[in-house]
Amino acid sequence: QSGLFTSWPGSQVNTSCEPPKGASVQQLRKIQDYNCARVMAATRKDPAAIYYFDRTDEFAWKERAWKAKTRCEWAAAKANVWVGAQMSLEAFGGILMNNSVCCNSIEAPYCSYQAGLYWLPNMALLVAAICV
Repeated sequence: QSGLFTSWPGSQVNTSCEPPKGASVQQLRKIQDYNCARVMAATRKDPAAIYYFDRTDEFAWKERAWKAKTRCEWAAAKANVWVGAQMSLEAFGGILMNNSVCCNSIEAPYCSYQAGLYWLPNMALLVAAICV
C-alpha cells in the first residue's frame, strides 16, 4: 500500500517507507520505539530546533511537530505492531522530516536519506541534547 497517505487536510505523507517484510514483533516494536523517540527528541519545546529543521516559520514547525507526536500516540495505541511501526515511520520520516528520511532498518545504518539530507536526523538528537 505504497503512495501518499493523507490524514489531515493539506498534509501528505509518503508511505513507500515501510517496515521490512518478515520482521518479528520485537523488531517492529524496536522500529516504532526508535522513530517515536526521535520525534520526541526533535520536538522538545526549544525554539532553536525550528531553525535546524524548518526555516519557514515557527507555526509550520509546531504544526508538523504536533502531527508527528499525534501519529506516535496513535501508533502506541495500535494492537497490530506492523501498523504501529508504519505509523512511527510516517511520524518521523514522513511528517517531521518532510519525507527526507526512512528509518526502517533494525541494523546499522538504520536510516536511508534523500540525497543531501543525511545529517538531519542526527541534528535533531544533537539539538535535543544541547537544549536539555
